[in-house]
Amino acid sequence: VKRVGILVLPVSISLGLINIHGVSDVQFASYLGAGGVAAMTYAFRIYQLPEALFAIAVGTVLFPTLSKLSARDDRDGFRSTLVMGLRAIFFLLIPISMLFLVLSEPIIRLAYEHGRFLAGDTSLVASTLFFFAFGSAFSGGSALLTRAFFSLRRPWIPTTLALVNLGINALLNWLFVFRFDMGLGGIPLSTSAVSTVTFLALLLLISNRTNKGRARNS
Repeated sequence: VKRVGILVLPVSISLGLINIHGVSDVQFASYLGAGGVAAMTYAFRIYQLPEALFAIAVGTVLFPTLSKLSARDDRDGFRSTLVMGLRAIFFLLIPISMLFLVLSEPIIRLAYEHGRFLAGDTSLVASTLFFFAFGSAFSGGSALLTRAFFSLRRPWIPTTLALVNLGINALLNWLFVFRFDMGLGGIPLSTSAVSTVTFLALLLLISNRTNKGRARNS
């Protein structure tokens, strides 16, 4: 019980930081006039849908296997299972990201344009979704890598990285929106940049950790 209690704390913080990240983005969007917050919300729902359907599903399915392999100290099996999961996520999310980049406006029109949601609103939300799409696959990959660290009983690593990236995201939001005058598109671009950096950092950290395990076993 004590061990579980210790592990629950960083996991809870990590999950809570996702909401804080969203609050930060909405706060910056609120400075951009009427419609900015709504556009972020509508675009974020579409952006999160593939990750919820595929990346979270892959992570949920593989998490027990990764935990079992970690408990057995089977680093080769752990690595191969993790690589398989990442390949599946990127195989599914990269084509969807490309679809968002090419067909963002038709997708938003089909999903939302009715009633009081007009053509101008479609254009604003579609431009927001366009910039979100750059980080979709990396965000999905990060979700699996985070679970991999949880299975290794090293939850503070992704949690600490998430805390650092929260500040980086706020800084990039400020730079893109106010310094580079990118408007609303700067906020999802910042999210995509942070998602990419997070994925690469998590991948490097977990590769170093599993490679050390292999070297020790050999």
